[in-house]
Amino acid sequence: MPVDGKTIEALNLEDIRDNLPSGIKVIGLWVQNYVDSTGDETIRVLIVIDERTNVYKISGKDVSDLKWAIREHLKEKGITQFIYFKIGKPSEVREENLLEWTSTKT
Repeated sequence: MPVDGKTIEALNLEDIRDNLPSGIKVIGLWVQNYVDSTGDETIRVLIVIDERTNVYKISGKDVSDLKWAIREHLKEKGITQFIYFKIGKPSEVREENLLEWTSTKT
C-alpha cells in the first residue's frame, strides 16, 4: 500500500498523541513507501523523538509500546498492513534524505 492521503491523515501527530505512551516524547512523524525483504510493498514510519531524550533510559518495552500504539491507531483508520519503523532524534534525522519521506503535518 503506497503512502496516500489516508495514511498521512491517520498519522497526524495531534490526533494520535493521546494514544502514545508517555515514556518517549514524540515530536514528529514522517512516512515513506517501503519494500520489505520479501518484496512486499508497505510503509515505514519515521518517529522523531525529542533531542533531549536520554536513549539509555528508554526501555525495550517503551519502544514496543510506542510502535504498538501507532500500529493500533493505524488499524483503527483502516491501515492494516505490517508497518516498519525507524526512530531518531532531530540531529540524527538530519542525516536522512527527507526527500524520500512525507511529513504527516497538516
